[in-house]
Amino acid sequence: MDFYDFLAAQSAALERQPRIPPPLLKGDDLIALSMKPGAAMGALLAEIREKQLQDELKTPAQARRWAKGRIRAAERAEPVPQLKRAKPRRAGRRPERGA
Repeated sequence: MDFYDFLAAQSAALERQPRIPPPLLKGDDLIALSMKPGAAMGALLAEIREKQLQDELKTPAQARRWAKGRIRAAERAEPVPQLKRAKPRRAGRRPERGA
C-alpha cells in the first residue's frame, strides 16, 4: 500500500466516525449569566460538555437554563471554612544529654 492509498483509507475511516458537535456554550455565555472567569467556570464548561456528549443537554438554550441553575446553586452554597495550617517546625539541633 502506498502513501496515497493509506491516506485515502484513513480519510474513509474518518468519514464513518460520528461527528463531534461544537460545544453548546462557551465562556462568554457563562459570563453573560453573571459567572466570573476562573477555575469554577472551566469546571462548569467541562460538565456542560460532558452532558452534551452524553445527550443530556441538546440545545444552547437548554444548556443555558441548566448552567443558570448550577450558578444559582453555587451562589447559595455556604462557603467552606478554611482550616488553619500548623506552622512548620524549624529543623534544629536537639540539646545533648548529659552535657
